[in-house]
Amino acid sequence: MDERERRKFEQLKAWRGPRPRDFSVATTIASIVKFEKKRNRDLGDVITVWNALCPAKLTSACTVSSLANGTLNVSASSPGAGYELSRLLRASLERELTSRFPTRVRRIKVVISETCG
Repeated sequence: MDERERRKFEQLKAWRGPRPRDFSVATTIASIVKFEKKRNRDLGDVITVWNALCPAKLTSACTVSSLANGTLNVSASSPGAGYELSRLLRASLERELTSRFPTRVRRIKVVISETCG
């Protein structure tokens, strides 16, 4: 094997060989920070208005989880909290949120989640 072929072989080994793994927590923390920045950018004002309009008892039991295609997904920590929230949404809360964000929020979906709260 001449010098040129040997360099090419070493280069291929470097490209295709096993890469060292990063076992530090920095990449995980960076991904969490990136996720939270995106969530705050997408939902920041909606969460602020949600916390202002929703009663304190339900604010501690329900969290805004996502906003996609005009549907605001809210996670409730228990079926009782989900029931109370759905009653409040039917009464006035959904109408108030859709009037404040007419282009972003068209409907609100309540999901029962054990990891909420």
